[in-house]
Amino acid sequence: MPNTKKKANSGEHKIQITVAIISTVGVIIAALIGVLPIITSRDNPQTLASTPTIVSPTSPPTATVIPSPVPSSTPVDPIIEAKNWPLVLFDDFSATTSNDWMTLWDTEDLVKTTFNLAFRINVTTKGQVRSAFYKRQNLIIDDPFLISVEGTVEEQTGCYYGILFKMANSENYYWFQIRHSTKYLLVRSINGDETDLIPEKDIPNGLTVKTLAVRGDNNHYKLYINDQLIDEFIDNSLQGAYAGLATRTCQYLETADYVFDNFEIHSPVTITASTEYTVEANKEWQDSGISIKQGDKVSIIYLDGEWRTNPADENYTNAKGYNTPLSMHVSEGANYGALIAKIGSDNPFEVGNSLVFTAGNSGTLYFQINDGLLSDNDGNILIQINISH
Repeated sequence: MPNTKKKANSGEHKIQITVAIISTVGVIIAALIGVLPIITSRDNPQTLASTPTIVSPTSPPTATVIPSPVPSSTPVDPIIEAKNWPLVLFDDFSATTSNDWMTLWDTEDLVKTTFNLAFRINVTTKGQVRSAFYKRQNLIIDDPFLISVEGTVEEQTGCYYGILFKMANSENYYWFQIRHSTKYLLVRSINGDETDLIPEKDIPNGLTVKTLAVRGDNNHYKLYINDQLIDEFIDNSLQGAYAGLATRTCQYLETADYVFDNFEIHSPVTITASTEYTVEANKEWQDSGISIKQGDKVSIIYLDGEWRTNPADENYTNAKGYNTPLSMHVSEGANYGALIAKIGSDNPFEVGNSLVFTAGNSGTLYFQINDGLLSDNDGNILIQINISH
């Protein structure tokens, strides 16, 4: 008789084994399911994703603004920058007369000027005639500066016109010239001796000249036509404080009509004092009544007049004096008969026709002719003293 109980026990045992195996497999599968995403994420990090926990804030979040990178700045055009400087002078020549434009060169009766919405210079002659005019009043310029003017030449196609700058007097100046309306050049005059610092060149890009401009900064000068930079140069020969307008006719022309308008000067430099003073040839250390402080920038400019040291032997001269070295010098190294100056009781120094300097100390400004014997001198000169802080 079969042992049914044993079979039953055996069946139960098999069932238990099967259940244990299934349970074990289930645990393994469950473990694999939990581990699989981690394994997958290690193999491919981009597949790792987390479900964000959304939290409703009780108050608005505070944003932290991160400044955007500042782009590299584009350099400002020098003439645009200069036009934003304070306007020192503007003249649109709207008045029918203009008393503050002074004649620089002897124009005789060949040049006629009118002021009626423009500054018109009319020349009727066959030959070279120079005419120049400058502003004595309210026209003291110093580096940096910008001078600009609208300028044209009519009734002819030749000859010169342009801007005078860093001008001390009729013999010392820079002249930015336009010639034949198609060329330009830069002339420097020192004691009447003219030199072409920039030789005659074609105006670039076929520009039709409407405006001329000069920017000066620490003896570095940039020349513009219609606000376009065309040339530049560096020179420290001249330190005059005036600007003006000049023309020159050609030999083969009988008439010329030059027209200027909207003359203006910009500069950030403030002139705190400007005085004209007459220095006598026969007086010792004349008190100008001008007090300067250490650090002031001072410009002294010869304007007019003549003197001489010895009526029997010497001709008249201006503030530059003679080139003759004599033992009667008051200031060694300066020209005999030149204008000299001193601050307080300091040692004297040569001024000549023009001088710009920074005061090394404070005191009153004195002037004298460079001569040790004053009793036989005669004449006088007119100078201008400008002071800026």
